Amino acid sequence: MDTVRRVVEKLNPAGLAALLRPAGESGSRPRRLAADGKSAGGSHTRRRQAAHLLAIIDQDDRLLAQLRVPDKTNEIPCLRDLLEILDITGAVVTADALHTQVETARFLVEEKKAHYVLTVKANQPTLYASCRALPWAKATAKHYAAAGATAAPRPASPRSSPSPTSPSRMSVRSPGSPATALRRPPGNEPARRST
Repeated sequence: MDTVRRVVEKLNPAGLAALLRPAGESGSRPRRLAADGKSAGGSHTRRRQAAHLLAIIDQDDRLLAQLRVPDKTNEIPCLRDLLEILDITGAVVTADALHTQVETARFLVEEKKAHYVLTVKANQPTLYASCRALPWAKATAKHYAAAGATAAPRPASPRSSPSPTSPSRMSVRSPGSPATALRRPPGNEPARRST
């Protein structure tokens, strides 16, 4: 196992990722992208931290780009590096609350001409308050069945007191459009803990 580890450590990750990237049809662009980071279990040694990887996958669960987040940094600056090499014009990019940053939003909208869905949590009080003050009763949301069929849009009904860290509420912002709310389909809410 040590030999395999030494060989993998000597590989150029960007070059390997380019070789493994699926060859798309000419002119095709991804429509939906998800960015997420994970620590690789069992990858730490006595001298090294566990490898933390940031990956971008598309709507067909294909890995488009991945890199190891350098030690003593985090995912935020690495997301831009990953997306820089991709043509994502018009795509919707999702990422967790860690990436809810002004610089990330500007990069996606102004430089990459993409849309974004970023989670807003209470640890950013000004943004969270602004989102809470939006006219949610006037917003509509589409609900999708498990097979992918769409239902007619209906008014969004925010909970009377949503949890500040609830993953079911997200703010959506596209270039030139007002913010709207997306919620999980009914019956698909995360389990609640009883106290």
